[in-house]
Amino acid sequence: MALHSRLLHDLADLQKHPYPNIAFVSHENNVRKACLILGAGDREPLHLTVTFPITYPLISPTISIDSTVRHFNVFSDYICASILNTDEDWTPAYTMKAIAMQLLSFFSSDKLEQQHGRPGAAINLDEFRLPNGSWQARGGAVQCNVCGYDRPHSLYQTSDPAAWKAWAVSMRSRFGFPPFAGEIQTQSAVPSPRSIDLMDIDYDEAFPPIGQSPISKVTASSNHKEATTSQEGAVEPVTSAPSLVDGAPNEAAVEHASLAPGPIDKLPAEILVAICDRMDDETLMTFMRSWDRIGSKSGVVAQFSILRKRDLRCFVLKKSFAETRLGTGVAINFGRGRQGELSSEFDLLSKTAFDDHGIRESVMGLPFSNFLPLPINQRHYSSVKDEVLTSLAQLGQSAQLSSTAPSDVVISFMNDIVVKLCSDTKGVSDASALGRASERAIESYYHLFHLLLCLATSNTGIVRAINMTVSGLLKSKPQSDKTTIPNLGHLLIALLLTDHPITEKILKNLIQEAITRNVVWMLDQQKGSGMVELAYLEADPISYYRLKKTFEASRTSYTLLMFQNLFRQTINRGTGTARKSLVTMRDELFQAHGGPPRGTAERLAKKIGELQAVDNFRDFIQHMGVTLPSQQFFTSFLRGCVVGSVEKGYSRWGVSQERAYRLRVQRDPTVQPRLSWPDGMLEPKGPDIVESFFPNGGGRGGRGGRGRGRGGRGGRGGRGY
Repeated sequence: MALHSRLLHDLADLQKHPYPNIAFVSHENNVRKACLILGAGDREPLHLTVTFPITYPLISPTISIDSTVRHFNVFSDYICASILNTDEDWTPAYTMKAIAMQLLSFFSSDKLEQQHGRPGAAINLDEFRLPNGSWQARGGAVQCNVCGYDRPHSLYQTSDPAAWKAWAVSMRSRFGFPPFAGEIQTQSAVPSPRSIDLMDIDYDEAFPPIGQSPISKVTASSNHKEATTSQEGAVEPVTSAPSLVDGAPNEAAVEHASLAPGPIDKLPAEILVAICDRMDDETLMTFMRSWDRIGSKSGVVAQFSILRKRDLRCFVLKKSFAETRLGTGVAINFGRGRQGELSSEFDLLSKTAFDDHGIRESVMGLPFSNFLPLPINQRHYSSVKDEVLTSLAQLGQSAQLSSTAPSDVVISFMNDIVVKLCSDTKGVSDASALGRASERAIESYYHLFHLLLCLATSNTGIVRAINMTVSGLLKSKPQSDKTTIPNLGHLLIALLLTDHPITEKILKNLIQEAITRNVVWMLDQQKGSGMVELAYLEADPISYYRLKKTFEASRTSYTLLMFQNLFRQTINRGTGTARKSLVTMRDELFQAHGGPPRGTAERLAKKIGELQAVDNFRDFIQHMGVTLPSQQFFTSFLRGCVVGSVEKGYSRWGVSQERAYRLRVQRDPTVQPRLSWPDGMLEPKGPDIVESFFPNGGGRGGRGGRGRGRGGRGGRGGRGY
């Protein structure tokens, strides 16, 4: 039943919103069969037959061509088009209208790119056409009693171009296609309602000022269409259902269409929303451009998310969130780690399509295995909230996450989105590519944050646990080890929920912990960057070598941290008395149907390029929103992080200071040797032969792994080093 409804949806769309040069006529006695007539360019119309299988749109319709033409990719009645003939290029997201538009382009093109030929090779299709541009015919009459298409056999017995053109003009007129270039279309003095176009309306008469007589009728002027015909050789087609404000306006028409003040200005927003909801997309876009109260940044469409609501529907069944339960397909990818990464294209999918029709691929064909319902609005969330908890538990178990608590799974998912964006945009400078990646990521992030807010506002234990973690960061001796905070990226997301204000102290402690955790990866030769020489704790007040190389060794990690902080900052909770409650933020996202504020993706794309270019601690610290320390302080701080890594058990001394010094001099000839150590600290002990810096690596260096004396203070800020 759901698939049949989807078929009827596609057929209705073609009838209500026809596309220029495309006619679609369903067979009266068989809804699964139809005639498709294409008026490709200035050529004769082509007749095709469409047959929909029972499982449409899960598989593509069968389309055969009845017009006997010569074409490189046409064999008898078979059309060699990948969208129709390969599973890889078909997606249930395609509508019949989209298929027809692709076929129109297919038969209108002058060249054919070859997928399996040499790169850049193309077939010139002119050799398959007559001098007048028509396709060469292979013979045979085509007559259809359903739609009235009729190409007589006599056409093949004449070489008179005029006969061909007369027939083509007749067929184009029959199916309502625009005339050939240079042809004048005969118009009646009084147009039918269907011929009314935005350009035809006298707006001074249609929208008079208060006190003047209201419009009694809409008169259509032929001046615009005649001008279009004489200048461009073609008449603009009518492409949508009858409407007072129909069509796609040019800038001059839109400016002329501004509404004079009147009773319409006093209509409540709710009435305007109802009016907009009844408009098709093209009419609504025209309405938006015609009146600022509708289309401005603070207008009705933006305020009530009208356009966004239209996009919130299942890509398979085309059902909205008001008609069915919507969510998204989620994939679990296992790399080298023990835990799986969660990913999704966030194409909206109905539970019916997932359960009953086995949809396991996104619009772009990416596979997924799980289904996660999304909140969208209050009513929709009420219908899916029990299923949300079950789905999140299944995701956590399948991905083998360390915690399968629903909120932790959502936070892990949000973190994976940021990690993927950071990876995908590395080395990308194209603004449009960054924009597309940013839009996908921020849309996904907000959907999940909305879900996280729904969970947090219904379970006070979630925020209470986060508050305890943040309180630990604010202590004189911050509690930030891996036992307390297994993943720093997860904590940056969780900070969005805490009752504590986000202070510089919290961010400083997170930065210190990140650098400390990276030490072992910086030093180790087998698994890390192999910068063993940085194990030497030089005496230089300022070590430019350490400042530069410490960042280089873990640049990807620091870039990711900036990304995670950037996403945190995109969600503006406010400060002080203006700080929003979680309930307020949740309800705002319900009103926005889970979408980010307008312009968020554009701002994010701009920042991404900046973050990917950061190659030093100075810029990194500024992007993290922390006051920049002096180079002398930060040099000492970085040395302290090396000692702190050993103290916390993240690493061990895999080399002696003497050996590390010899390695350091080779790369940093001006390094100052350390002749004394701070009070209470002994020289770290390590092997003369470089060994693993990982704490479980074994070897003689293990005994020196705890550090001594004031080494602990170095780990908290680098003093004395």
